[in-house]
Amino acid sequence: MILCVVASFPIGGLKPYFCLGLLIGTLISILNVCLMTLITEISVQKENKFLPALGLLLRVIIYAAAFLVTLLYFGFEGGLGTAIGFLTVYVAIIYINAVDLRIAKKKAAKAQEAAVTGTVLNKPLPDSPKK
Repeated sequence: MILCVVASFPIGGLKPYFCLGLLIGTLISILNVCLMTLITEISVQKENKFLPALGLLLRVIIYAAAFLVTLLYFGFEGGLGTAIGFLTVYVAIIYINAVDLRIAKKKAAKAQEAAVTGTVLNKPLPDSPKK
């Protein structure tokens, strides 16, 4: 709901068709990520090189059909909400990976510093010589 309110500010307030389009777009995006994962697993297990291309075509058809249906039934507001909803899952994936990458880099830097100085949390390691 917070996403609906924040995303609807540029179009002039909370619109029901926009929120419905956002919900539909997000659900279709989740479905497509699950479909992509399933197709990738099957193609790796069966060593099929044609299946990923077919899966991509299927996912694009699903995106296009969902966008056109919401655009036809709910108008411009619903279509815009659907298009933004398509991006929500991917933005979340990118954000989570970026934050996890930063955290992992900080932990690696601290571990490297601890290995160089021989301390953990400013306490000497048991096997390191005392300074």
